[in-house]
Amino acid sequence: MVGTKEGPVCSDRTKEDGLSDFCFVYGRIVEEDFMADDFNLVLEHLRHIRADTGAIKDEQKLHGQRLTSIERGLLTFRDEIDGVKERLDRIETRLGLHDPEH
Repeated sequence: MVGTKEGPVCSDRTKEDGLSDFCFVYGRIVEEDFMADDFNLVLEHLRHIRADTGAIKDEQKLHGQRLTSIERGLLTFRDEIDGVKERLDRIETRLGLHDPEH
């Protein structure tokens, strides 16, 4: 027998067989005592990890959007600075203040 998506499938073996109670989980045999407590605990931890991973993905998308916005703002600011430099160069040329080092 093999476990299903809902959980383990337990065998009909009894202690009279000389064996303790076993469950088959995804092809592996494990004791029922382990399954009752630890299997549910593992599933609970995996659910929390999945939720945390989803939250991290959402936060990462938000950071990506914010970074894109900052980059666009910097490009706009850079274009404005270049425009001011060109304007200042024209004013200096008209006034005859053109610096040879420039």
